[in-house]
Amino acid sequence: MRGNILIIDDSQIERKIIGQAIKKRFPEINIVEVENGLNISEKLIKNNIHLCILDIMMPEKNGFEVLKEINDDITLKEIPVIVCTGISDKEAIEKALNLGAYDYFTKPLSEENLKISLPLKAKNAIDLMKRKEELKKKEREIYNLAYRNSITGLPNKNMFKEILGALINEDKNQQESFAMIYIDLDNFKEVNGAFGHTFGDRVLNCLSKRLKKK
Repeated sequence: MRGNILIIDDSQIERKIIGQAIKKRFPEINIVEVENGLNISEKLIKNNIHLCILDIMMPEKNGFEVLKEINDDITLKEIPVIVCTGISDKEAIEKALNLGAYDYFTKPLSEENLKISLPLKAKNAIDLMKRKEELKKKEREIYNLAYRNSITGLPNKNMFKEILGALINEDKNQQESFAMIYIDLDNFKEVNGAFGHTFGDRVLNCLSKRLKKK
């Protein structure tokens, strides 16, 4: 199993213990360690993170603040976050789950947690993230099939109708404008007949690239 995990903990020892426990079970996992949650958006995006393991009790910026920042960002909120806190701090666990945490584990880490529970929780979270990514990819493909020309990638009549319908239904007091280019290629049927449809597709692609540059 491949994936990138970001461990946020002010204790270097704790980061190493958590990272090694996961790597021992899943060697292909890539572990990134940081000591605080400052500039969290940059760290998550830069490292293409699939899972964040977050300590609650940290100076400068605690885990609740980091978790809230992640879940308030539409580009990051899909990344699962597993929080860790003291074994007796049930209120912290409840608060973290209410803020959108995917799961939790408690400190000190038992041998069972290190060998089984924590690695499997990490695996399940990464699998969930990858399923979401695959679903979004398929949704984009379906959207493009419905609203873009398969040869040129330019918007088709379905997209035009949707945009026009949205503009018509908007508040009449709001002034919106848009433009549409309608082009008829002279003798294009003859081009396909003389040189084949593959060559005709290349002509259309060349035209579409020129239009996109304008």
